Amino acid sequence: MMKYKLLLINIFSILLISISCSKDYEEIIPTHRFTAQINNIATDPLYNQKNPFTVYRDSHFQTIGNSGVAIFMLTPEEYYVFDLMCPHEKKMSSLVELEKDGINCICPTCGSTFAIANEYGGLLKGPSKHSLYKYQAEVRSGTLYIWN
Repeated sequence: MMKYKLLLINIFSILLISISCSKDYEEIIPTHRFTAQINNIATDPLYNQKNPFTVYRDSHFQTIGNSGVAIFMLTPEEYYVFDLMCPHEKKMSSLVELEKDGINCICPTCGSTFAIANEYGGLLKGPSKHSLYKYQAEVRSGTLYIWN
């Protein structure tokens, strides 16, 4: 009888673990946890000359996001930060590029266009079905912190 109870407990545990590990969302792009810092965001000439701009490594030389981010400054205290990986292609070799208009990005591989001057990285033109992946961003003591 005891062996039967242990067997039932083990089966129930395995079922519970397998159900809880299943994804109930679609991963738009590959993600990994990170926290990045860009020091002196408002005063450093690397960052305050253009809006928007791209950054590939933070002040500690760590890669930001998958292969860099597009950053749009709304105010000196508020930034929108998006991963450069195209959500349609999902490849490190397909990174969106800033267009000359300064408010849009385009994927050179699939042609999808995204607006980065809004908080959602909105899809303007497909074939992508998703907007750019947005990261959390906050300015504290002149340093822009970026994380997911």
